[in-house]
Amino acid sequence: MLFAAIVPTSPVLRAVENAVDGNGAEPFPLRPLDDLNLPVARFGNTTYDVADRLVGMLADAAAGWSPLRLSLGGASVVETPAERRLGLEVRSEDESLFRLSLDIKKTAERMRFLLDRRDFTPVLTLASVRAGAPSGIDAAAAALASFESDPWWLTAVSMRKQTYGNDYASEELAQVPIGGA
Repeated sequence: MLFAAIVPTSPVLRAVENAVDGNGAEPFPLRPLDDLNLPVARFGNTTYDVADRLVGMLADAAAGWSPLRLSLGGASVVETPAERRLGLEVRSEDESLFRLSLDIKKTAERMRFLLDRRDFTPVLTLASVRAGAPSGIDAAAAALASFESDPWWLTAVSMRKQTYGNDYASEELAQVPIGGA
């Protein structure tokens, strides 16, 4: 599956890792730092040629967008019938994060992509466990409830392809600069 994602900077990811490691909760399966990203639009399965055309169209559109100032904070646990996910809210100073998601989707629709219609939720998933499995996710969420990362500027969107066999692993195909960065 092809998707566009926000990838926090290395210093922000290290701060998250340090906060999780030092939270005093029992261990739980934290996703690898290089797999921590926030999908902002999903495009389904496609060929590399079509993905390259989409990257080109997004690059043209993104040249007119402004970089976003983002931060992470406010841990929570999201429950579905199949799993429980620990996440941190991705925050922007205004509605720019939602506008970014909408702009990416509108650009893809011009290429007649069938988009995943799920609502965009600005939560970076740190870990997940099967529903009902014992874990330290609730304790970690409580310990991370007051975590706030330093803000950073999002200057590019990562175009990624999901790696099969793992729900969260992906490889970066391209970076789309925002605002001609």
